[in-house]
Amino acid sequence: MSDTLTIKELLHQTTSSLKEAGTGSELDAQILISAAMGQPREFLYAWPDTLVSDQAQRELEANLERRLRGEPLAYITGWRDFWTFELAVTPDVLVPRPETEQLVSLSLEHVDEVEPSIVVDVGTGSGAIALAIGSERRSAHVIGIDKSEACIEVARANAVRLDIDNVELREGYLLEALDIQANVIVSNPPYVANDDPALLSDGVRFEPPLALYGGDDGLDIIRELVTTAPQHLAPQGWLLLEHGMEQGEAVRDIMNEAFSGVRTVQDLSGLDRVTMGTLA
Repeated sequence: MSDTLTIKELLHQTTSSLKEAGTGSELDAQILISAAMGQPREFLYAWPDTLVSDQAQRELEANLERRLRGEPLAYITGWRDFWTFELAVTPDVLVPRPETEQLVSLSLEHVDEVEPSIVVDVGTGSGAIALAIGSERRSAHVIGIDKSEACIEVARANAVRLDIDNVELREGYLLEALDIQANVIVSNPPYVANDDPALLSDGVRFEPPLALYGGDDGLDIIRELVTTAPQHLAPQGWLLLEHGMEQGEAVRDIMNEAFSGVRTVQDLSGLDRVTMGTLA
């Protein structure tokens, strides 16, 4: 990329490189170019013949190399779209997935729109779930808990930037930091089995192991959450858990021991994704 090129030319070159490597699409190319130029993606459409500065091209080249090695786009740009906002992310946190927005939607069904309630997000990471729920239910007191101090710092920065002031962030392991009863406990816990080949796939190997590994069968953290959640839930409180597409039956079996009305909801691809239940 030593010659000065237009946006259109750079878009073609970058898209071709990503597609040939199997690590991205034209959308990824647009995001990388707009980030390097410090311009919104709309600028690329409006001014395709604009010459891109040498400095921006050098930044694009460096970031493209990272993407070609499989590093998640969110870590390269420092941002990820989730729910109705843009979240800052770092390699300390799991990259929020679109599938997790379904967990937010299902959780909101059990959070009163007017009356105060307590919602707890276990393993909050970037704060994605807690902040999404907090933004939609301003009367709720949302508590995001994470074992990692670095995650709490990222989540707190996101809360301040998004001006969501009904989310409290606590450092701690699972529910140990919780000293009040919740109406809803929600979590996207680590649920990948230790030897799952998915850990070697594009992007995943760059993410924090603490947010991925769930033991030999991927269900260790889920078992612990289901065991400890009842003592932290108010009567008729709800527990909602995201899990792997092949774990629905196993998670239902685990939850049926302590919860009623246990059911699994499929994602847009028809795959098991969220299992929930209420205290008997």
